[in-house]
Amino acid sequence: MRVKVNGQARQFDSPKTVKQILDELNVPQDAGIAVALNGTVVGRDRYATTYVEDGDTLEIIHATAGG
Repeated sequence: MRVKVNGQARQFDSPKTVKQILDELNVPQDAGIAVALNGTVVGRDRYATTYVEDGDTLEIIHATAGG
């Protein structure tokens, strides 16, 4: 399946949950990230149960400290 992750086309075996994609991309799932699937924020408690489908868009935002 093809998924756009942060603007880049990626190929994954399907089906995958948000958690599985984050694991595959080596993204730490701590309090410092937010994930949106097709423009809708996915709560951390739903990463393991929210499936990403062919053609979806996934945005992974990393929080940074500073001012």
